[in-house]
Amino acid sequence: MNQWMVAEGIETNAFHYGAIIDAYARGGRWREALDVLGCMASRSVEVNTIVCSTAVSACKRGARWQHALCILGDMVLRAVEVNSFTHSDVIACCERGSQWSRALDAWSIAKDSIKSRLDIVARSSVISALSRGAQWRAALDQLKDAESDRLTPDAVMYNATLSACEKGSAWADAFRLLSTMRRGSLRMDEVTFGVAINACDRGSRWAEAVALWADMCCRRGSSSTRSST
Repeated sequence: MNQWMVAEGIETNAFHYGAIIDAYARGGRWREALDVLGCMASRSVEVNTIVCSTAVSACKRGARWQHALCILGDMVLRAVEVNSFTHSDVIACCERGSQWSRALDAWSIAKDSIKSRLDIVARSSVISALSRGAQWRAALDQLKDAESDRLTPDAVMYNATLSACEKGSAWADAFRLLSTMRRGSLRMDEVTFGVAINACDRGSRWAEAVALWADMCCRRGSSSTRSST
């Protein structure tokens, strides 16, 4: 499409290129999206925040964290505004690529460079990346910082932190997180209990694992009773 527009002498600007990149991003075609972004530079078409953010979104769909970081760096060099959506997608891209250290770096850069607070989705992506890397202490710190930043952690964030504790055999911290979830009336499903039980298993805490299993079965039974009445 881009080559056809140029061949036909049709005027192309950032809006047209952005629409093409968005179409590729929605179709999961990150290579083509990046090719169009590169074409803009070669034809001296000025890139903007929307175009770059859309290209980063395409990278996120393909878990291409290297390219997402390159786009972010290029935006900084070109003095293109980087908004919270772009930062969040870069962090998510690093998380999907199992790059916990880079996700943490991207989070630090985002906090230092934008005035508005990043949302809970971005924070959850950081914790998920740390979980994949078995960085349970750092995951717990992120959860604590979220509360300090006046964010209200949801079940997704707690489950990601629990997963990190499981990988680190941090059964005591897993128990504490479950207690906090109960007090906050957060949804605790089989994934939540399963991760906590595995943490106890890895820490050779058999009694605690059995207690959690019984709690899960009790909740499942209560839920079934409510749904049948």
